[in-house]
Amino acid sequence: VDVYGWSWALVSMLHAYPDYRPILLEAAHHGRDTDRQFNKWLRQRLSGDWPIVQARWRNLVADFDYGFDWKRERIDLSKKDPMWNGSPINMQVAADRGWQSVGVRFSRGMALTISASGQVILDDDPKPWISTPRGVTVEYHQGQPLGRLVARIVPNVAPTTGTLPMPETIAVAEKTTIEIEFPCWLLLRVNDDVGSLGNNQSEYDVRIQRPTDKVER
Repeated sequence: VDVYGWSWALVSMLHAYPDYRPILLEAAHHGRDTDRQFNKWLRQRLSGDWPIVQARWRNLVADFDYGFDWKRERIDLSKKDPMWNGSPINMQVAADRGWQSVGVRFSRGMALTISASGQVILDDDPKPWISTPRGVTVEYHQGQPLGRLVARIVPNVAPTTGTLPMPETIAVAEKTTIEIEFPCWLLLRVNDDVGSLGNNQSEYDVRIQRPTDKVER
């Protein structure tokens, strides 16, 4: 059952992204091939995007649950994302979507402060359930209050051996400072169960900049 379930999850992920879908459909014609060459062939076809494949897989493994919706959970990443030059980044993090990339890459040794403001709606029944970036402590998901702004640092250099470590979820809330320990992408989302995003509304206003004051994580 485990093998079937995780195999299905991988197929689901490859089908969800247009860049991978033709490779998956071609591979399906050789689905009965149990030789090691099949795995080698598939790996070679995906090698150009391998760090991105691994980043997306890490997040899928960490979040996969009932109600998972690829329309909301696709993660936009690119090896062509520019390296962060330290200029402030202003963006909005939507409450009805999964992990959202900041759109740049970060190098080891960089430090950044993330600040957030605004309100989102996590449910509208029987009335709007409003949250700020600190979250609503009545309920929790993966150890964090619902509605809290959270972050993940995902490596953009693919390891060649070993098991992929699970990504760490970092509480941002209204403000936090992060020190980058390896080349990576930075992802943000409003904390909620993957099957409960459909009734969420609005977004947080987020600013990413160089640290000016020491802020405890």
